[in-house]
Amino acid sequence: LSRLPVGGHPRVIRGVAGSGKTVVLANMVARYLSRSTSEAADIAESRRSRVAVVCFNRSLVPFLRARIRDAFGDDFGVNAEGCLTVRYLYDLEHSLPFQYPKIDMEDAAARANYYRENLAALRFSDPARYDATIFDVVFVDEGQDFLPEEHQLLLDLVRPNPITSEKPLVIFYDNAQN
Repeated sequence: LSRLPVGGHPRVIRGVAGSGKTVVLANMVARYLSRSTSEAADIAESRRSRVAVVCFNRSLVPFLRARIRDAFGDDFGVNAEGCLTVRYLYDLEHSLPFQYPKIDMEDAAARANYYRENLAALRFSDPARYDATIFDVVFVDEGQDFLPEEHQLLLDLVRPNPITSEKPLVIFYDNAQN
């Protein structure tokens, strides 16, 4: 699974707790970053890929970053700087270039829809800022913890692949958990 090509299609990778989903995620991110940074170096005008790793729980962020760093190796800082974003969902939402929503913070579906609506408006009102906001690929750890509206927001934050027109959202999911 760690060697599956990333970037052309969305994927769901399912497994029970302890099956190694996070290790596979880290390896996939490291391989994608390594490949995309070497391709960008070969093409002078090419922009660096933007990669997001999103989880539901804040405490997973340092763990995910450490696993990706371990999988990437010694050049992690040089090659991942400016390309990789590892955040939990609410932190990612708050980093978006929109005013903080004045809605019930407990209503996660309404919050996700608020950001989706603002993202759609930004796409037409300021295409350059929109392009700087979205990612080339988004990896989601513990996807079972997200609401459908949150999954849709994450999909909205992914740039379509120029060859397949698909959005590469890679969700790691444990359907054995409640």
